[in-house]
Amino acid sequence: MDATYLPELCMKEILIDLKNHPSSLLKCSLLNHHWNQYFLPELWKNPFTKNFETKINSKRLIETLIQCLTINEKRSIIKDSNIINKNPYLMYTKYLKVIDLNNLVSFIILSFPVNHHLQIYKLLCFNFITNSKNISKIILSKHSVFNNNTDIFLYSNSRNLSTLKEIEFNGVILSNLIYNCSKICNDLRTITFYDLFERYTGDKYFNLKNLIKSQKNLKNLNIHGFLISQNRYLYEAIKFQAHSLNSINFTSIDFNKHCNLSYLTKCENLVDLQFLNCNFYGNLLSNKIINIDLYKNEEENDYYSDEDVDIIHVDINFRSNFFSKLNFLKFENCNQFGFYDNYSLILLIFGKNLKRFHIIGESDSINYLRSIDLLSIIITKCENLEELQISKCFIIHNNNNNNNNNNINNNSDIIVDQIIRSKLKFLKFEDCNQLYLLKNSSLILSFCGQNLNYLYIRGKEILEITKNLNLLLLLSTNCFNLKLLKLSIHEKFLNYIPTLFISCQKLEMVSFNNYDQKNLINIDLSKIGFNLPPSLKKFTMKMNLFFTPENFKEFLIHSKNLEE
Repeated sequence: MDATYLPELCMKEILIDLKNHPSSLLKCSLLNHHWNQYFLPELWKNPFTKNFETKINSKRLIETLIQCLTINEKRSIIKDSNIINKNPYLMYTKYLKVIDLNNLVSFIILSFPVNHHLQIYKLLCFNFITNSKNISKIILSKHSVFNNNTDIFLYSNSRNLSTLKEIEFNGVILSNLIYNCSKICNDLRTITFYDLFERYTGDKYFNLKNLIKSQKNLKNLNIHGFLISQNRYLYEAIKFQAHSLNSINFTSIDFNKHCNLSYLTKCENLVDLQFLNCNFYGNLLSNKIINIDLYKNEEENDYYSDEDVDIIHVDINFRSNFFSKLNFLKFENCNQFGFYDNYSLILLIFGKNLKRFHIIGESDSINYLRSIDLLSIIITKCENLEELQISKCFIIHNNNNNNNNNNINNNSDIIVDQIIRSKLKFLKFEDCNQLYLLKNSSLILSFCGQNLNYLYIRGKEILEITKNLNLLLLLSTNCFNLKLLKLSIHEKFLNYIPTLFISCQKLEMVSFNNYDQKNLINIDLSKIGFNLPPSLKKFTMKMNLFFTPENFKEFLIHSKNLEE
């Protein structure tokens, strides 16, 4: 077959592989007309993206775009007759799908005299809107308005933007732009907003709220920073779009105590919920609020109730038809008391369909688990969970710890009854001191281990807790489907490595460490090598080991399949 005329399916596969490689796309587009018609649209759909692979020639890019303008438009901004009289090979602007107006401004400023900046920007934007029928995303920043001297949503052809599916605003200073956008764009699927540490009055956030509320079928909402005193605008907007939202991502937001978290229960189609660098201040899911949300009309709901209700031990009876579709829940680098005070109720509401659950603390701060039996709750409420990660989180050691551990043991029959149906495939504990988690390792691995493919248990605290617990023996008797294993392990259990390898024949990557480079550990590598699983590709031991050359030679004889 002539490679210059490959079938459409082959061309699409090549496009997928070269998606983020502009230089390769350009070379392919220059091969012939057949290749050109496939690769040129891909190359020009988002020309303003700064790619690590290729340094953009900003001046040449802007000059090429200027060539797409009319002769009169070109004469108004350029004196170079070569550019004025030169027509482009194709009308490249018709291929545009993503327009980063922030980068466009940067490229213009770098390439042309200051007195032409605004005029070039206006003409190019007008041309984009007129000729690009497939624009799906626009990125805007404070530079995109040239000190409020221009607004693309006020252009005479701005109605062409009504088909936009995604928009990103960088800064509350764009409030007027947001207001005008809400008049044009009512079919957005994704809205992303960055506060950028600005501090403005409520009317600035009011316009964002109205933009969110005006959408017919909003699917994704990403909010990065939000003035704490204006939280209510955010909650009102989400409440209005509760029927359609699939994904919510909150970053660097302080949630005030006057707005509880109950609005999340209204998002019946929510699949992805993430909190990053957020702080919670008394945000409670109370039995009063939940019952209001589920049994009363919205008009009767005192949505901003700031009543301090103790809900930690509340048991809610939900309507039989209430069902959460949440698939992924993540808390990262948050002041997580708002979650830990509500963990039982949150997992009761959202845990039924949950498949991925992450709690990740900050390396330079303490994120307390308040001695709660988190794993027991997860296992009993999240029967479809496939991935669990808990990192850099710590228990507060107090007098209630013993009581909590006793409760775990007393409730072991309940746990056993639930975790028989475990679907857990990915389990990670890193840099935690969760004693109650590891004390129940035997029970957990007995019923959750059969489907585990990835197990990661590491950290100095964990190593101290497990000094009398033979995790290798537990794994070899319960986790036959393991493919990746990373484990902090005491030297006295190293002789169980062959036992692990004999039982877990599907292992592809194994890594052991012990955080101790002082003590020399005598090890028999020949036994380990003799029992290496045939599927194993990478084997690492980050320890101070002692072995003889003959011993190492025997290991190498049996490690032909290892790549690293």
